Amino acid sequence: MKYTALLISIVLLAVACKKDKPQPAENHDAENLVKGLNGQVAKIDSLSSFAPYLKDLELNNADAAQGVTVFAPVNSAFNDPGGRKAAGNGELREALPDSTDVQDYVVKGIINTSALTNNAHFTTLNGKTLTITKTGDDLRVNGVLLTGKQGISGDKTMIYTINGLLKKSPSLVITVWDATQWSATQPRGAVAGGATVALYRSREDYASNAPAYTAETDLNGKAKFSKVDAGVYFIVATKGDMSNILKDKGFWNPQPVGGLLAGYGFDSVFQTTAEVAASPQQPNGAPGNFRLWDANADGRIDNNDFVALPYTSVKAEQGLTATRDVLIGYSNNNNLKTIPDLLAAKALLQGCYSLDATAFLNFTMMDSYLSDNADATAAKWQAIDNFTFTPQEPIFTSLWNSAYLSALPQLNRIIRDVPGLPDATEKATVIAEAKYLRAYIYLQLFTYFGNVPILNGVVLPPDLSNTDGRQKAYQQVMKDLDEASTVLPAQWPQDQVFRPTKGAVTALAARTALVQKDYKNAAIYAQSVLNSGNYQLLPSYLSVFTTAPNAEVIWDLSDRMQMPEFNAYFIYGGLHGNSASSRCPTIRLAEMYLIAAEGLLEQPGGGVTADVVNYINRLSLRLTSSQVVSTNNTIAQVRNALRNIWQQEMLREGNRFVCLQRWGMAQLMLGAKGYTSPKNELLPIPADYMNSYSGMMQNVGY
Repeated sequence: MKYTALLISIVLLAVACKKDKPQPAENHDAENLVKGLNGQVAKIDSLSSFAPYLKDLELNNADAAQGVTVFAPVNSAFNDPGGRKAAGNGELREALPDSTDVQDYVVKGIINTSALTNNAHFTTLNGKTLTITKTGDDLRVNGVLLTGKQGISGDKTMIYTINGLLKKSPSLVITVWDATQWSATQPRGAVAGGATVALYRSREDYASNAPAYTAETDLNGKAKFSKVDAGVYFIVATKGDMSNILKDKGFWNPQPVGGLLAGYGFDSVFQTTAEVAASPQQPNGAPGNFRLWDANADGRIDNNDFVALPYTSVKAEQGLTATRDVLIGYSNNNNLKTIPDLLAAKALLQGCYSLDATAFLNFTMMDSYLSDNADATAAKWQAIDNFTFTPQEPIFTSLWNSAYLSALPQLNRIIRDVPGLPDATEKATVIAEAKYLRAYIYLQLFTYFGNVPILNGVVLPPDLSNTDGRQKAYQQVMKDLDEASTVLPAQWPQDQVFRPTKGAVTALAARTALVQKDYKNAAIYAQSVLNSGNYQLLPSYLSVFTTAPNAEVIWDLSDRMQMPEFNAYFIYGGLHGNSASSRCPTIRLAEMYLIAAEGLLEQPGGGVTADVVNYINRLSLRLTSSQVVSTNNTIAQVRNALRNIWQQEMLREGNRFVCLQRWGMAQLMLGAKGYTSPKNELLPIPADYMNSYSGMMQNVGY
């Protein structure tokens, strides 16, 4: 009995396990149909080459229930140009380059002869469209002659014979050339691997960023598109900032008009100076740069020559492979191409120092004319001086263009390219200097304009935006300074004081923190500079300017660019030495004393400490000022003394307007000049940028 009970238990357990295990769905009807179809075709001598491939046909019972129609190529279709007969599925795919499956020749359902009418459309199991055309008595399927018009019917099958392979879908091969690699022996540059090619069915699709197909170029610069629909496609090729659409400011209109974008077109590169001279005058005309189209044939290149974008197109035709070459690059290939070596990078960096120096001089004058430090005498500064400026103000546009069209693209270019140059001991230093100069520009911009965009590449992108720009710019400044600090030395030779050091990095971080009213960190950074021992106050205030460079100067760009109007503003008149050799240091030690004192005084839990008193008095005594303070003074008394010292010590050095804003005193001190809060707390974003980029947000009141 025990053995009988055990046997029954095992049987029950086996039955239970069998019930729990999921069983595969049966597909007998489809399998039988495929078998029957294969046997039926195999009996037709003219289709014997096609029959073996039907073994791979994939059907389900639902398909089988409706039956299938097969358009079967005759044997001669499977002979390749070399006369070889395909013997396996892999070779079938070679013989049918438009197909990855025999299902391209099979349609669900029974198609009777009466349904084979002109322009009738049928969809294969693989999703391909078969189109019937009728000319006289001839019937064709996608252009291939139907030889068995009556068809051969079977059990849920209908077979028509065709005398060739179905024409392959249109295919395209786009070759992309990097024109920045132009040379006398490479008239179009070099092929560009890794470029993205996008095909658009219409220019409106491009404006709305809706490509039909995309592909990446191979090492030979070729992007291959197979199985595209027939029709005309507009081509856009990009690689990084390079493109066949020139998106530099002034070279296109990034705002659609009537649903279309417009800009310059081109299809060639200037080869010689003689060719440039013989062509209509254009922006950046030089060998190696693109030859822009004179679209209206008026003998000059300007925005009246803008054409609808994209301007390069290719036609995809049934059964054919179309090819097209596309050139990509920049509006100025010579100016933005990959830096070839460290020597070129260092030369470019020197140019960036000059650009930053120009920015320093202009921002310094602008600050004083905005404040009570100076009255404008030149007409170009009058609107700044009396606060009648608008977003159209040329000074603001000039400052932005200098930053976004010149300095920042070139600094980004250095940061982009130098890491890829052959190893050299100076590489890291060049990159660090570029990051410092970039940080300085962003600090100046967001200090006065607030929300400013960050430029990550070398060309202004169409989606340029300043949303949350002030915070992003602040973060970029601190990131650049942090990274530069790990590389830059403590000092350079005295004649290279224009190059930043670790002290200059920390000093700029102190200034940045103060602009953000981060008083605690402002004090920490400033005191780090004071305690470094690398700088010292000169006994004479006037000597700071007349003997520069000197021990008090932390960083000085003033000798990188000569500007007569700045000399008249800062030097002549006796304010700072009245000598042609006088200079205006960009950052000096006295400012660190002022930042440290204000940071310690104003930070949470701060107040009148011995350090605050010491820092103020060191400057006050040198100025022979009566603003000497002690720890017995109240916070209000010390604050007042400190603010007076700020004005006296840093007279016309470019921070008075910023200080009045930070102290909440601008309306009181500048109201009589025309200042209005909150409108004038920030300067307006230039109208040119507002009009060109939909992502830009204007400051309050403009």
